[in-house]
Amino acid sequence: MPLPAGGPGGRPGFGSFNSQPTSGFYDGNGKLLWKPSKGQTVSISAYKGDDEIDNSRSFSLPTQFLDFIKARGIDLAARGIDVNNPNVDIKDLRTSGNIGAGLEWAGKWNDRISSHASLGYSRFKDIRNRSFQAGNNNNPAAEENRLEDLTLKAHLAINLGQRNTLEGGVAASAIRDAYVFRAGAAPPSGSTTSALAGVLNQSGRSRTTAVFLQDRLILGKWALVVPGVRATRYDRTGRSYLDPRFAGYLFLSEGLKLKVAGGRYHQFTSRVTREDLLQGNRAFWTAADGVTVPVSSNKEIVVGGTFEYGQWLFDTEAYRKTLSGLSQFAPRFSTAAESINYRNFFYVGEGRNRGIEMLVQKRSGRNTGWLSYTLSEAKEYFPTLNPAQYYADQDQRHEFKLVDVHPIGGWKLSGTWIYATGKPYTAPNGTEPVTLPFGGTFDRVSVGDKNGSRLPAYHRMDLSLTRELVSIGDGGKGTFGVSLFNVYNRKNIWYKEFNAIAGEITENNIRLMGTTLNIFFTVGSGTRSW
Repeated sequence: MPLPAGGPGGRPGFGSFNSQPTSGFYDGNGKLLWKPSKGQTVSISAYKGDDEIDNSRSFSLPTQFLDFIKARGIDLAARGIDVNNPNVDIKDLRTSGNIGAGLEWAGKWNDRISSHASLGYSRFKDIRNRSFQAGNNNNPAAEENRLEDLTLKAHLAINLGQRNTLEGGVAASAIRDAYVFRAGAAPPSGSTTSALAGVLNQSGRSRTTAVFLQDRLILGKWALVVPGVRATRYDRTGRSYLDPRFAGYLFLSEGLKLKVAGGRYHQFTSRVTREDLLQGNRAFWTAADGVTVPVSSNKEIVVGGTFEYGQWLFDTEAYRKTLSGLSQFAPRFSTAAESINYRNFFYVGEGRNRGIEMLVQKRSGRNTGWLSYTLSEAKEYFPTLNPAQYYADQDQRHEFKLVDVHPIGGWKLSGTWIYATGKPYTAPNGTEPVTLPFGGTFDRVSVGDKNGSRLPAYHRMDLSLTRELVSIGDGGKGTFGVSLFNVYNRKNIWYKEFNAIAGEITENNIRLMGTTLNIFFTVGSGTRSW
């Protein structure tokens, strides 16, 4: 493959490659609904899904790239690289999946009182095995993340009159989390050394108990207000957290509604970003401990309006979120100090998200569908990691979606087109050797501005054709469909991966799924009372 004129930061000598992972997935869900009496409903639901991605690949280093390394006086044979067969082998396997089950009961005791109770269980897993072999440089690594949650909720609603409904309840959750990291020799990014694995490896159990109260109050003919509050006790920190919430709706006419909502929300299971300058940032889920991983919180406010006119609906919302207690694990070695406190590589920061979302929907007629546009900005600030704010990994300035559904005989033809600007990433400028205090050396990556570069824009078109085959039971149906994902086979980039070879860096574009045909069949049996 040809070398570009320059790599990230404009440096020459970067080899550029493309790879398309192979992937497979399955998911299945089912729900059983039972009505033992007119005022009671019991439902049992279950879900299981798994995704498997194989991004293993082999490639030969281009001659131009090898000549550039030799011109710098580097002995390729000493690095174990055979100039007659300069292969790089990467094994990269990932399996992730979810299992969920739920039991729900709802009862209406009379015209004023109703209740609801549920028991839910979920289990998440994410397992990755990766190894990099270039000459005599072999760097295996593996990580495994698991999270289990068992939650019990009970809810009671009392109608205090035609204009006032008081709701309250309790909830309790038991959480078990585990993250295991294994690594061999220090890899080029310096972010997954075996010495660091002892800091990352962790597991634990935690519990939350909560009470919540909410009031739905109609004011006059044109207003609805919904104030509420939730109090949660978290055993890992031994603290209680109070979260007030509010929502209000103003009905100016039959088709025009204004809305405002806001509140504070605490999250006791955190998604920790693990910075990896070469292989792309990763993340793992863990329960907050209040020390290295704090309890995160979010203060948000949303304002908007909805206008309905005939078959058309127009909706817009503007939002602003202030995030605190964000967590990031970012090992960056600047000198070969005699001792390193690896827990200092856990950083705590804050964030700010803001944006506006607009929707135009056609709800009836021969053609139905919608057009949506989102303008957003997501920034983070970790003062001890980076001196200035930077765009968050998930920042995506513009997103545009167009959906159209058109009937053809007994079939429904639908098309979707999506466009989104590229997400940010941190581009490396080069490498330099660093000797570690616990032994060994690695090529430390020097980088430009954190998340200062962006991936190319993302866009694709999907088509699907569906038909209702038979009616089953009371309201049930069977549906057959065929879909074509990414019709024009856009080569969208998922993320970039970099590899340090003999002090130089190669760039690998990891692509998302190309054109894919999918055939599906769904069955719903409707409802039945005994």
